[in-house]
Amino acid sequence: MKEAKTKNQHYVPQFYLRQFTNQNGQLCVYDCKAQKYFNCPPKQICYKTYLYETPWKNANPKLGNFVAPNEIENMLAKKEAQYGKCVKRLIDICANPSNKNSLIMNEQERALMADFIANLLVRNPCFLNQVEKNSFSAEVIKNPQIQSIDQLLRQMNFWGTESLIEEAEKRIWLDANLNTGPLLEIKNSLLDLDFSVLVSDYIPFITSSFPVSCDLKETQNKTTCFKTVYFPFHPHFALIYNNGFYQRLQRNKMISISKNTSDQLNRMYLKRVAGQARFLISNEKCVLMTLMKSSTVTKEFGNELS
Repeated sequence: MKEAKTKNQHYVPQFYLRQFTNQNGQLCVYDCKAQKYFNCPPKQICYKTYLYETPWKNANPKLGNFVAPNEIENMLAKKEAQYGKCVKRLIDICANPSNKNSLIMNEQERALMADFIANLLVRNPCFLNQVEKNSFSAEVIKNPQIQSIDQLLRQMNFWGTESLIEEAEKRIWLDANLNTGPLLEIKNSLLDLDFSVLVSDYIPFITSSFPVSCDLKETQNKTTCFKTVYFPFHPHFALIYNNGFYQRLQRNKMISISKNTSDQLNRMYLKRVAGQARFLISNEKCVLMTLMKSSTVTKEFGNELS
């Protein structure tokens, strides 16, 4: 079997990052760990080596290094093609002044955008690390039927079932084509909220290596769902989801915000992604520098990282 072809696997798609490049095609980045600024093209950031691959453990060398190499990466690439078209159309609509009072997305686009946001949340290394910590693999391996299969495969001098179970668990979280599972639950929770597009003509919205900011709440049934979701998808446009009174009035429409509100949203975003995002990203370095010069924000962000 062939090895995985894509070594550097992006957890934030390049098409999304390109929306935040400057006129030179570069991203302005602040590395929160190294505490330094730098510029780079989208392909050089927000990736991890073989992020979506599952290594074979104690397997026959003829199988290669990974279970089903590159399949998750290829599946995500196909979905990104759909997400990219949806985001481009959304930007085109919002950038046209004649659409100021128009409805932004139809039902199909709304579902696709919710799918994209859910995808960004679960494929992030920060999230995947939590999934790995709460893995059910050990419990599944104890199943008598699984143990029988495991023993048979080992007698055939191939492998055990551990790597296969880990690969299956990863796909449960990452495969957007499944008709059930946690990814669909996240998407449906988002679709339960009203949404608007915030428009900033002054201070650009920042993004990060953990692009989606969320507030969660517990329901009466003791389940967790979204209270508010904030997602900047362009320096001048950001989606906000919640079920507040004002949000219902402005459902599926654009809302122009003031310079002060833009600044407050960037600061709020910075606080919420602290501890999850290593890189802060903008199309203007001065925006990042102004944010990080704030003693309150910098202190809180540093505490989260430590």
